[in-house]
Amino acid sequence: MSKYKRNTDKKGDQYESTPKILDQILNELNPEKHILFEPFYGSGYSTNYMKAKGFEVVENEYTDFFSYTTLPKIVTKKELVLVSNPPFSKKKAILAKLSELGITKFALLLPIGTVTLKYFDNYINFYNIQLILHKGRAKFLDPITHTLVKGSTSFDVAWVCANLNLSKDLLFK
Repeated sequence: MSKYKRNTDKKGDQYESTPKILDQILNELNPEKHILFEPFYGSGYSTNYMKAKGFEVVENEYTDFFSYTTLPKIVTKKELVLVSNPPFSKKKAILAKLSELGITKFALLLPIGTVTLKYFDNYINFYNIQLILHKGRAKFLDPITHTLVKGSTSFDVAWVCANLNLSKDLLFK
């Protein structure tokens, strides 16, 4: 989840992924092959969970993702994959920044409707887009207490993946 100042107009940007949601993408990746980049650190919950699952994670605890001018430097033969539940209100700017930085492998948890928006057409034509659809409405964690937020979202979410060579272009989990 993003590390950003609390925005009272966008309360939906304040939630973190549960282990169930994170496992949907982590089970498709390989700690021996992939190093993960989590640019929206939040409370660090997802980063710590990914590490506990055996992944090396490039953290972004103190740097604003939008201030990056180049990708983080890594010394490894592993493939760098950006994996994040970013602030939904900034999804268009985030996708643009991914292109600007040349990030070609990513998995972003986004509202499923994002893939139907006109600006997303540019990414469908450039990346090999695959989706992992979450069955049912997603539950999220409060970023302070790490407990489930009561209720569920009013929208469906999916892992929007680029160039990850998943077993199928559309997975239901």
